[in-house]
Amino acid sequence: MSAALPAPRCDETAAWAALTGHWQAHGRGFDLREAFARDAGRAAALSFDAPGVFADLSKNRLDTAALHVLLQLAHECRLEARRDAMLAGEVANPTEGRAVLHTALRAPPGQGPFSDEVHATLDAMLAYADAVRADAAITDIVNIGIGGSDLGPAMAVAALEGCTLPRQRVHFVSNVDGHDLAPLLARLDARRTLFIVASKTFTTQETMANAEAARAWFVSRGGSDVARHFAATTTNVGAAAAFGITTTFGFWDWVGGRYSLWSAIGLPIAIAIGSANFRALLAGAHAMDRHFASAPLPRNLPVLLGLLDVWYRNFHGYASRSIAPYHQGLRRLPAYLQQLEMESNGKGVDMAGRALPFATSPVVWGEPGTNGQHAYFQMLHQGTDVIPVEFVLVKTPSHGLADSHAKLLANGLAQAQALMLGKSEAEAAAEQVPTADPGFDRAVLARHRTFPGNRPSTTFVLEALTPASLGAFLALYEHRVWTSGALWGLNSFDQWGVELGKALASRLLPRLQDGPLRGSAEGLDASTAMLLRRLVGGVVKRIVFDLGAVVLQWRPAEVLARELPGRVTDAASAAHWQAQVFQAYGGDWGDYDRGTVGVPDLVARIAARTGLAPAEVQAVVDAVPRELRPIPDTVALIGRLRAAGHRLHYLSNMPAPCADVLEQREAALFAHFDDGVFSGRVHHIKPEPAIYALAAQRFGTAPGELVFLDDHEPNVAAARAAGWHGVHFRDARQAEAALREAGWFTGA
Repeated sequence: MSAALPAPRCDETAAWAALTGHWQAHGRGFDLREAFARDAGRAAALSFDAPGVFADLSKNRLDTAALHVLLQLAHECRLEARRDAMLAGEVANPTEGRAVLHTALRAPPGQGPFSDEVHATLDAMLAYADAVRADAAITDIVNIGIGGSDLGPAMAVAALEGCTLPRQRVHFVSNVDGHDLAPLLARLDARRTLFIVASKTFTTQETMANAEAARAWFVSRGGSDVARHFAATTTNVGAAAAFGITTTFGFWDWVGGRYSLWSAIGLPIAIAIGSANFRALLAGAHAMDRHFASAPLPRNLPVLLGLLDVWYRNFHGYASRSIAPYHQGLRRLPAYLQQLEMESNGKGVDMAGRALPFATSPVVWGEPGTNGQHAYFQMLHQGTDVIPVEFVLVKTPSHGLADSHAKLLANGLAQAQALMLGKSEAEAAAEQVPTADPGFDRAVLARHRTFPGNRPSTTFVLEALTPASLGAFLALYEHRVWTSGALWGLNSFDQWGVELGKALASRLLPRLQDGPLRGSAEGLDASTAMLLRRLVGGVVKRIVFDLGAVVLQWRPAEVLARELPGRVTDAASAAHWQAQVFQAYGGDWGDYDRGTVGVPDLVARIAARTGLAPAEVQAVVDAVPRELRPIPDTVALIGRLRAAGHRLHYLSNMPAPCADVLEQREAALFAHFDDGVFSGRVHHIKPEPAIYALAAQRFGTAPGELVFLDDHEPNVAAARAAGWHGVHFRDARQAEAALREAGWFTGA
């Protein structure tokens, strides 16, 4: 396969400049009502037949001159040559080095690239689908997928409901939100349910989470034969086998997700409507493919629609397009088209990576008529934004309620007519309005009831909603999207825009799950940190303080200088005696902190080891609690944390005799704390893991809910190893900044 065929971008052509001039001279002030009044043949001239679809483009703000220049734009952008290259299997997705051949999936045997492989997979998949349809033991089929593995199949099954078996129901689960899967499982019988896991790589996070939950439910309900009750549409056969699935159907890297309903991803469609109808769906799409490939551009409906999209987006500045299918079966069509168009053409750089100076994909949205009429049509008719609307009408219903269908079609036709014609202020003033306040000023009321009109719409008509007509209609939209994307110079077949959020979600996930990172906001921006804390429901609201040198001043060199004045005369001697007496809070002093030796034994040990007189050692020991006085800045921080609703604790390497003195002397300070642990009372010291486990248990909370502030880095590291969060304390200001940056403190 060669690289994508080079071509000028739309704004680099002479036609683009001509379109700019035409829009300024004629397009900006174009009025549909005047256009119809001038040209009795406008409707016929701007209506087009394509396989399975009739399209009326005459209510669009487009004249024959603009259409002529738009067609010239297509020629200058080498649209036909690029179309032919794509259909032949040349690279059309250069960022991933792939061909784009979803059209090959619906080509008859021998008529498309990879035909033998395509039809071997299709035949096997359809044989399995028919076997499932014939299996009276299976009453429910659950497709688990997301994106293209869900939107297309779900839309098609809803549209073709008339082809389904009454005794079998097909369900779709896509959202990782358990509210999607759990209510469905509650209604199912495990013995009569088939699950289809639709994931090309068998690694899609949302799909695999739902698949694993479904399997766990199946087993919990007595299911044992996973291989019979689970199938997969995937290329990762090994991962599916490890899951317990032996029935798999694959597809190729030249099938993009949003174009994949024609592939094995269409298995739930095939089960729902049967193999013959699925082949008809493919045949309808193929007929539109042939129209797209061979019809002259002036009569090529997908190309004309794509050109109209460029005209509206880049010259009229319409940022949105509404889809209004007047058929309940097409209720999922707007969501399907959202992905098809916005994921394909929602790009900001061209094939060469150049930033685009013009707008690309519009926002695509909608709702079935007549529901939409009672929701957002008010804005379509009288709002300040002009939003083109696409109406989809189906001539022949699949039900016998003739009067209902007539009303439905009348509404669809009327809405398109009303958008175009509007209502003048004079017309509104002449009308009687029974629902208006009789005392309200009639002239003002008339202005409220004026419709500007001249609002564009396209109307599609299908003879009936059948597999073939649906296939043709969907293929029409696919090729239309490619057309506008090609003119804009886009790669319409990658979707890097979904990657960043997925990557960040993977990093955030451990902060929301049980485990050592739960609730951690370290490294997050302030907004995300705030929201995380809100979502985990109060997690990481408990702050645990060390005491010495954090809450209480602790200056060992000054203590020794006061109590051993003849021995401590300078910084060097102070460091020497600090190491000898306190032993970095290990050795004899560590045993004192741990509570395994009392004061007399401590004094005797240190005196024997250092040569100090016992009285000297006793003086130092007695001076320690006198030295431990509250640090005002830290006390102020404690008050702010308490006021913000945090629960506070302490965890201190502190011998019991010192703890006794402090609790009595500093009762007001300790009143701020809910609870705490002194090492001398529990016979464990930091940084031993046991004291952290004991403290978390005593505080009655999970380790991930605790943030530890300590001036000794090994103690902080040990806390983190125990699943706590940690801040290395240097002073109150620095500690508060660290707490705020991590999102653990947002109080005043």
